[in-house]
Amino acid sequence: ILLSGTPTPESYSQMYHQLWVSPYSPFKDYKNFYSFAKEFVDVQERFLGSIRVKDYSFAYKDLIIPLIQPLMITYSQKQANFKNTIEEIVINIKMNAFTKEYIETLLSDRVLEIRDNGRYDVILGDTGVKLQNKIHQLNSGTVKTEDGVGLIIDRTKAAYIYTYFKGVKIAIFYKFKAELEMLQQIYSQDELTTDIDEFRNTKKSIALQFVS
Repeated sequence: ILLSGTPTPESYSQMYHQLWVSPYSPFKDYKNFYSFAKEFVDVQERFLGSIRVKDYSFAYKDLIIPLIQPLMITYSQKQANFKNTIEEIVINIKMNAFTKEYIETLLSDRVLEIRDNGRYDVILGDTGVKLQNKIHQLNSGTVKTEDGVGLIIDRTKAAYIYTYFKGVKIAIFYKFKAELEMLQQIYSQDELTTDIDEFRNTKKSIALQFVS
């Protein structure tokens, strides 16, 4: 039994390795991943620096899904008897133009170099998961360099949250540590806390990391 919310975080190509442990895999007749890829993947080539590599990310979902669907059981929150329903309202916020340029550069080159005030930082997206993660970070206005430094790139979203909810006590959930630093640059110490008790007993909003 495989339990997962994201069994294929990078590509449906990964279903071969997710299921190969079982002799009942629908792909059992393919002796290795490369024989599987000949039929189920649009194999492409790209460059990592000057090195040409094969990219197996582009799987044929329309061929794979019918084979794995009979093995899968999926449940919605309602079917799983969740007591509370979550209403999501998505607000689209236009970031600065240079953030878009950073993302486009990372997508095309898989590497991004940032020079600012004498600093020189490198961000790599040399694997599918890493690329996705770095783009996620940049879309929130921060990014972690190869040296492990969290850079604050674009404060647009944090500034929007502060202005839109000004005077309202709210909870802000962030993912990356640099996002907290960014919020603390926008909010004053009298307006934002990371302590639950202080949140309960004062008018301060709270910022909490939902993934660590």
